[in-house]
Amino acid sequence: MPGSQSFSVDPRNERVLVSLNGQLMARHAAKVSIFDGGFVVGDGVWEGLRLHKGALLFLEQHLDRLYWGAVKIRLDIGLERNALIGEIRRTLDANGMRDGAHIRVMVTRGEKSAPNQDPRNALGRATIVIVAEYKAPDPSLAIGGLTPVCAIDGRRRIGSCGRHSRTP
Repeated sequence: MPGSQSFSVDPRNERVLVSLNGQLMARHAAKVSIFDGGFVVGDGVWEGLRLHKGALLFLEQHLDRLYWGAVKIRLDIGLERNALIGEIRRTLDANGMRDGAHIRVMVTRGEKSAPNQDPRNALGRATIVIVAEYKAPDPSLAIGGLTPVCAIDGRRRIGSCGRHSRTP
């Protein structure tokens, strides 16, 4: 069953360049440390953007949320907003992308001295990753749509969200 994140595989994505801390590189070459706070404990923020006919849709709202989240967890992104926008656009330009792309911007606290939750153990700057890929929605979504599903909590069964749904 297709979901809201289902997409059609696009062979152009095998050749895209990603940005890792400002360096453009092949996607298969991009690596972060196993001691990166994002890997160790999920210490970071991220946003997903869409590129449509040259426009980054709802860019300001996405960046508001990214920077707001970073403030809430006391994470210094290390880039001013315009510099981050410039890095996103540089990544898109390097890949010749003008339409039909999904961009994931991920910012973690960066490498830590030990795998633990304490943010004071961060060794330096945040890790910033920008991945831009061609992603068209799965064509079956246009035909069959989506079936909404609700989960009340981890102990109850997952069921339909419709008005006729019942929870145990």
